[in-house]
Amino acid sequence: NVNLKYRPGRRSGSADATPDSQMKGLFESEYCFLVVNESVDYIKYAENYVNPLIATSFAEYSSEGSLPDSLDIVTCSHGILVNCLKTSEDGKSVILRIMNPYSSKLKNATININRFLFSKVETVNLAETQIIEPRVKVKKLNNADGSGMAVFSGAIEVSMLNQNELLTFKL
Repeated sequence: NVNLKYRPGRRSGSADATPDSQMKGLFESEYCFLVVNESVDYIKYAENYVNPLIATSFAEYSSEGSLPDSLDIVTCSHGILVNCLKTSEDGKSVILRIMNPYSSKLKNATININRFLFSKVETVNLAETQIIEPRVKVKKLNNADGSGMAVFSGAIEVSMLNQNELLTFKL
């Protein structure tokens, strides 16, 4: 609109020239539609659409001669979302960031981890510096046969997670 700079009533926009903000040209957008259903958890669908799962390979590991059909790394209970699973800034660990996407507090949630791949868990802040978080308890569970097979063998228990709150762990 040509008259934005001199629109009647009050001055609109910045007095500085900002030609890049005019966004002239063609743009492509992508939309996703879901059928309304009360039993569907739309938060998970939206998260999976906006941040699709990206797979990567890990170094080989010993599974005592048998490979599992699938290798799960992390699972969460109570609707907790995995917000981030990335290499740490120092490149020596993996960062797991979880989030409560709901409008209410979550209590007694569990994050199961594969201790065969991750031997220790630290609670860290967003700068990846270790912190003490009294709501977090890490359990190291042994498999029934005492082996280190590629199954879930560790748990992070979170006594309470506020709405829209993030917790970050260094694995």
